[in-house]
Amino acid sequence: MCGRFALSSDEKEINKRFHAVSGEKLDVQPSYNIAPGQLSPIVLRRSPNELTLAKFGMIPRWYKEPKMRFATFNARSETVFSKPMYRTVIRKQRCLVPANSYYEWTRDERHQPFNFHLRKNNLFGFAAVWESWKDAEDHETISFSILTKPAGAAVMSVHPRQPMILKERDEPVWLDTDITDPKDFQYILKDSEVYEDLEGYEVSKDVGNIRNNDKKLIDPTSELRLRS
Repeated sequence: MCGRFALSSDEKEINKRFHAVSGEKLDVQPSYNIAPGQLSPIVLRRSPNELTLAKFGMIPRWYKEPKMRFATFNARSETVFSKPMYRTVIRKQRCLVPANSYYEWTRDERHQPFNFHLRKNNLFGFAAVWESWKDAEDHETISFSILTKPAGAAVMSVHPRQPMILKERDEPVWLDTDITDPKDFQYILKDSEVYEDLEGYEVSKDVGNIRNNDKKLIDPTSELRLRS
């Protein structure tokens, strides 16, 4: 899963990394505890790519109200091409979610949070899909779901699933909405090379409260390191 993540890079760094420009009136601030229902920047394919804010947790366009009736912040990569909620957007509305790290909790009685990041690439992009919901007055809400896959070696002892992190060279194909046939981009979801750089460590349980949002949340609290 991926229900919490951190984005500490500033807007200029994000735009440089993803070859993007900020949308109108965008003001991206560092956030160390991004949770479902909150706004976070996503990268959309434009000319050039556009950085815009979107709600974490996809709201299908057929909903009468912009509320999540069940957990839509993650989409399984194994079923995203067949689920009614995702089978259209995975072909036409793919995006990237900039992040520096994400959190996951052990499933035992300790419920210990870990922070996972890439050792060589401080800023990366989650593979995601987005949707546009409009109310009766045509006010638009953009929202997104992060794709997940079975956990690799670094994450397996903490949780059975992990978010999809793309290699930088695969990002243009993922964003290219002219590529709609799954066979032309599905290979990206099966590539595991990027996870060889993944590392995890224990962090404070303060991250469990979404009201907490400061840099100390990503500080290690022990010497333990989980690596691929």
